[in-house]
Amino acid sequence: MPRIAEVLADRQSTITNYLTASEELKSKAEEAERAYTQALNDARSEASRLLDASKAEMKKELLRIIKTIIKLQNPYFSMKRMDLTQQIADSL
Repeated sequence: MPRIAEVLADRQSTITNYLTASEELKSKAEEAERAYTQALNDARSEASRLLDASKAEMKKELLRIIKTIIKLQNPYFSMKRMDLTQQIADSL
């Protein structure tokens, strides 16, 4: 019987070690998932910020181009058309 007790104790020790290692790996995996999620959220926020900045810059450039075209077409009516230009820009 002493040999059986020794084998059972060894098995119990091995199981305990595996459970401990498993908990440590689970904890590391959860931390890695949190870090990944945070990095993904940060990347999404940055992409959104860059997209908004690009849209604003494109709108500004388009408005400049429209104003230039209107001035070149008919300087006399350019002020009336500037109102139209602003309406176009506001709709973008």
